[in-house]
Amino acid sequence: MERSEAARLGWVTLGLLFHVHPRFRDRLHPARVDPEALISGDPARLEDSLFLQPGEAVAILRGDFQGSAAREMESCRRQGVGLVTWDDAGYPPGLRMLPEPPAYLYVRGSIHPDDEIAVALVGSRRASPYGGAAGRMLGSGLAGRGVTVVSGLARGIDACAHQGALESGGRTLAVLGCGVDITYPKENRRLMERVAGSGAVLSEYPLGAPPHPRHFPDRNRIIAGLSHAVVVIEAARNSGSLITAGVALGDLSRPVGAVPGPITSKTSLGCNDLIYDGAVPVREVDDIIGMLSDEAQRRLRPHRVLEQERAASPTMHPGSRRVLAGLSTEAPRSVDEMARSLDIAPGALQGHLLDLELAGLVSQMPGGLYVRR
Repeated sequence: MERSEAARLGWVTLGLLFHVHPRFRDRLHPARVDPEALISGDPARLEDSLFLQPGEAVAILRGDFQGSAAREMESCRRQGVGLVTWDDAGYPPGLRMLPEPPAYLYVRGSIHPDDEIAVALVGSRRASPYGGAAGRMLGSGLAGRGVTVVSGLARGIDACAHQGALESGGRTLAVLGCGVDITYPKENRRLMERVAGSGAVLSEYPLGAPPHPRHFPDRNRIIAGLSHAVVVIEAARNSGSLITAGVALGDLSRPVGAVPGPITSKTSLGCNDLIYDGAVPVREVDDIIGMLSDEAQRRLRPHRVLEQERAASPTMHPGSRRVLAGLSTEAPRSVDEMARSLDIAPGALQGHLLDLELAGLVSQMPGGLYVRR
């Protein structure tokens, strides 16, 4: 077996060991591991290389993690899933700074060098219309500047952030708390395929691994590690999104921002607490851009021409122009509300909204609400 193939098998062996026995994570940092020792079959070499306690090496070899790793690699080949290991050039550099980095990642899609400039947008699964609109707006705006949007593909804020990035034709990375061959939640199947086609779906968990609750706090450290900054859009005080923010700030010394929300909303309490404690208040995309390093900002694309400028086209129907003017990017409105305030018949209004959606000027939110993009 060639050195590179043997090392790859060793890294996958280590990752499966971490999955079955998480206690080894804080003792076996990939930077201090000889991956080939894991597949040597020699307990003495394994014990010496990994600084194991007496008997632990024998127990690991009896567990046949090497055989499981070989089968896992073959399954990845059959399913077209990539593996990026610790010593690969494509291993995301930000992850190397984590106290407990993954030995390797499963990848559906591709990781690009440009993904080094990335921002995490995270928040509540129970997004309000305001939070959902903010997620799409910020995801779209960041992607339009060439920033890769990172999130967790959960329902709510995560899904809105991914959708916003895709609507701008940008790149987005989704980090899962299950195997990359598992769709969770199931309603995000189509979104997951789109993310894989315009970025990557990533996980440290083996193929077929279910979305176990204990996986998600660990998943959040990878989201933080991939990102130059973390922005929390909506979060209750017990939200897992605050774990992501804590890793970014405490373990990685990376900036954290938060979108302010109503003091009467439980899903805004976590964000408002972050701002009170010193997080950057995020009102628009430029607030996030300002959180990035000077070097990262120099590498970004200039502001793209706003989509709304297309509304000045003389070919746009006057009714559609009125509907667009009656919408904002922050406060979603229902068809009934717009029909009353604009004095437009609901049927005609639906036609104008459809035209504006096709033009990329308006987005429909859950519950039949509409916002301006």
